Amino acid sequence: MVIEMQQVKSTKIFKIIFPFLALLAMLLDGQVTLILTSLSNQRNVFSSQILLLFFIIAYFYLGNCFYLYFWTTFFGVIYDLYYYGIIGIYTFCFPLMLLVIHEGVKYIRPAIHTFLMMFLLCNIWVMYASYFTEVIFKLTSMDFLGYMILYVAPSLLINAIIDLAVLVYGRDFFIIEDERLKKLNLC
Repeated sequence: MVIEMQQVKSTKIFKIIFPFLALLAMLLDGQVTLILTSLSNQRNVFSSQILLLFFIIAYFYLGNCFYLYFWTTFFGVIYDLYYYGIIGIYTFCFPLMLLVIHEGVKYIRPAIHTFLMMFLLCNIWVMYASYFTEVIFKLTSMDFLGYMILYVAPSLLINAIIDLAVLVYGRDFFIIEDERLKKLNLC
């Protein structure tokens, strides 16, 4: 009973600081992307996707709830306006990614390698969805092969390293019991 009350209290605290942490993750995402791209002398474009990683971690902490969908949509709009100038790409990708995770988590066994694979699949989903949305709205003229070589491959490598570091240092958080999977609907 005491552990359950502590979990509810920590969930309420996390809900209060969630928007500020998401904003920090979004700004950190842009800075890391800029630094990595400048280190490659502008030959490759890296995208660190720290905000995406934050939303995935928040899903496992908060569960499948309206609160999380609201904030992912809100930050999707902010992300779109800040990086692209139009609304729609990440506004669509972030909430849909949570829905895919919600359905996928029913069929996986909680372990480090399955969470790493889920992170990478979410990264691939967001990158491809953003590319195809950019092609539809004629925001890019890059062909698919060039996109794969110059953007997706370096970004997946960097994201795999970041995700692995988060998983290794946050191991206790991600190895959750089957009971916790049943109680993922905390909101």
